[in-house]
Amino acid sequence: MININAELLPDQLLLDAYVPRPLHKGSCMLTLTLKHSPFTNLAKHKNHAVLNTPCRDEFPMDGYHLLGALVRESLLRKGTYSVHSTCIDGHLIVAHSGGGKSSVLLECIQQGMGKVVSGNKTLLCLNEGQMRAIGGTRTMTVGKEAFDQQVNMHIPDVKVYGDRVAFKLNSELYDEMPQSIQAVWMVKLTNEPLKYQEMSKMSALHKLFPFFMDTVNASVVLGEGEAVFQPDDKAAEGKLPGLLFQALKNIQVFEVSGTRQDTAKLIKEGDIK
Repeated sequence: MININAELLPDQLLLDAYVPRPLHKGSCMLTLTLKHSPFTNLAKHKNHAVLNTPCRDEFPMDGYHLLGALVRESLLRKGTYSVHSTCIDGHLIVAHSGGGKSSVLLECIQQGMGKVVSGNKTLLCLNEGQMRAIGGTRTMTVGKEAFDQQVNMHIPDVKVYGDRVAFKLNSELYDEMPQSIQAVWMVKLTNEPLKYQEMSKMSALHKLFPFFMDTVNASVVLGEGEAVFQPDDKAAEGKLPGLLFQALKNIQVFEVSGTRQDTAKLIKEGDIK
């Protein structure tokens, strides 16, 4: 459960884009208090953070990023990793922001794949050599141009912010149950012919490790560099290599480059030579 004490409450669509949630609630308890101030600063004690911010008109983007980082830190203590990825039908699609994971997920849906667990970040548990997706962010975010070009289905909830669009898919496309990960796809969209290769277990371990620790989003710069949230994630970081390597023994990991159509077709058909 997340408690937010603020005069300006967050937009629910954006909140669900930046803050991953488990499918079964109750595993994360924290409070964020926002106070108006001429300057940005942060105070944190256990599961309560106080963010002073000059924002007056709407819930600040700093608040969304901070909440995502706070939830990540809390879930890490429970052995759950927040990974920058999308997940559909047991396939984990991994890429940095802007790398194409959302475009590939949309194309997978349009090519007939079924149930989505997450649209931007996936919550993963590693246990007894298994990798399971147990939740994530339901809202997807893409650039305006990509949204206009690719989305040709009915979208019930849409919000334009900056140069991006946040949206949720129709409810029947989401899976309400955890999924066992069968394959991991590290994607890079290009206009070139499709190329792919299966990675060795050690190579996959090294390349996936920073995604599982979400190193790009773990620390959050607030305001105009006036404050920084630094997570306490060393214990989870120390456990991850062994847990991840054991899970990868049972999962194929592929590097893929090509168009979103070819990439999605490869994932759907599983035509791996």
